[in-house]
Amino acid sequence: MALQTTGESAYSVWLSARLRQARQRLRRSNRAELPWTLRKGLLVGRSRSRRIGRGVFCIGRGNHAPTLSHPPLGREPNQNSKFKACPRVRKAAPQEQGGDSKLKTHHCPPPSPSPLSPPGRLRLHPITPPLPHSPLRLPQMSSPPASTDAPRLQAIRGAFLDFIEDPFYAPEAESVRYVPDGLLVIESGIIKAFGPYNDLESTYGHIPVTAYLGRLITPGFIDTHIHYPQTGMMAAYGEQLLQWLSQYTFPTEKRFQDKAYAKEVAEFFLDQLLSHGTTTALVFATVFPQSVEAFFEAAEARHLCMIAGKVMMDRHAPNLSSAIRPRPSYTDTKALIQTWHKRGRLRYAVTPRFAATSSEAQLQRARQLLQEFPDVYLHTHLSENQEEVAWIAELFPQSKGYLDVYDQAGLVTDRFCLSHGVQLSEAEFQRLSQAQSAIAFCPTSNLFLGSGLFKLEQAKSPSHPVKLGLGTDVGAGTSFSMLQTTNEAYKVAQLRRQSLSPFQALFLATLGGARALSLDGHLGSFDQGKDADFIVLDPQATPLLAFRNTAAVPRSLEALADQVFSLVILGDDRAVQATYVLGQLVHERY
Repeated sequence: MALQTTGESAYSVWLSARLRQARQRLRRSNRAELPWTLRKGLLVGRSRSRRIGRGVFCIGRGNHAPTLSHPPLGREPNQNSKFKACPRVRKAAPQEQGGDSKLKTHHCPPPSPSPLSPPGRLRLHPITPPLPHSPLRLPQMSSPPASTDAPRLQAIRGAFLDFIEDPFYAPEAESVRYVPDGLLVIESGIIKAFGPYNDLESTYGHIPVTAYLGRLITPGFIDTHIHYPQTGMMAAYGEQLLQWLSQYTFPTEKRFQDKAYAKEVAEFFLDQLLSHGTTTALVFATVFPQSVEAFFEAAEARHLCMIAGKVMMDRHAPNLSSAIRPRPSYTDTKALIQTWHKRGRLRYAVTPRFAATSSEAQLQRARQLLQEFPDVYLHTHLSENQEEVAWIAELFPQSKGYLDVYDQAGLVTDRFCLSHGVQLSEAEFQRLSQAQSAIAFCPTSNLFLGSGLFKLEQAKSPSHPVKLGLGTDVGAGTSFSMLQTTNEAYKVAQLRRQSLSPFQALFLATLGGARALSLDGHLGSFDQGKDADFIVLDPQATPLLAFRNTAAVPRSLEALADQVFSLVILGDDRAVQATYVLGQLVHERY
């Protein structure tokens, strides 16, 4: 049975009028007596567009940034935060309902991650009846109830899309899971149940629900390669890789000796990730330990799953020579691992920048760290640029190739995560497949620096499949947006006379990235027991997308593919309407 949208236009007009009345009423009230989150959330101004049918239709309770005794993420309300904490309203549970069943505001405390259970699977489901247009009442302006330690159940309703198999190898009907009217049940930040609304309504019909009509809900994006210190040098003009590193990168990263500066950049960087829908990333820091500390502190405050590490370099870095000589990287790296690895949702990556800036002795020390801490990652660059590959051959004449430099050092394992791989040979792809290593495909930076076109068809060859994710590679990358990154990935494939389907592109940005980082038991899909990190995409976020996508809810897998492709090619941060981390709303676009 096809979903219908009759009544949405009238409901949108009615809802817009009621919310406008609420804002006017609040402006006339004494704001000092209201909770700061309520003031900020309902006074943010009008929606970007007044076109009929736009906006989020929230029926029941919504989520918001963790509510503490102070504003989210340790910020005061008068500071310039990139987050918009927006308390929503929920339908009162049966035991709370009074005679008129008025809606009440509830503020959720930050969730505590719970042990994960083995993920379950659900297949593609038939289209079910449309979401009801329940009457929405404005909340009472009252203080939130005292928080309790009891686990809270919450639910999100809408159209869900994720993957249960790799669409590069399995038919789309078997790899894509699309639930046009689904329910995601979350308990303490963990997915408790997921499936068609009609199947779960009898069990979970009593809990508060936030409904996103006409939107597409997917797992949060996973960026498998990015440099947070290079945020301020995006769009640095006119060089290829080696010259670009010397002229821009090393001087920029030298500023991260100052932890206060590093913290400021880390805060901005993470805000950018969340606003673009990225909830997990594998991140380069700098040679300075304080840059790693600043990043992890900012990520921990946001309850994010992040992987990062101190850059290991001991040669060929003119602007950093004085900084990297006095204290060996091994000592600093080991201390950072002991402090931050597996602290909450944080993970550590041993991070030699690339073979040219590490001596053989330092690569051996990196191997020693992997032996001492076998579950940390090894994150580095490999075969990005032809000039770079030739330089490596000069520096390591005893090696059979670039990958062999790392292989001889004992670094090529299932925790080996390399970025780029543009110049890899067939034999090197086979070796990476054998070792179960992972590659971050970084199309925007490869094009920006003129490095070349990644051989997607070889990386995903059935004869030697390699774990593959997408990386924005900021700052050589030109956007924080994983949607824009999938756009460029599609074009790279086209230039090599290869195909990249809409579902394959989205897979690389979600479950593919989770598998590349060995996090698919925790992230990347809506399986039971995984962390509730997800995003809400608006297929009509811009005038062009709205003109392109006239039907908000696809009625078939083919129509869904068309809508996803429009987001892949035309989407950016404007298409990311909401970002949730552990079930908490941490970003919302108005």
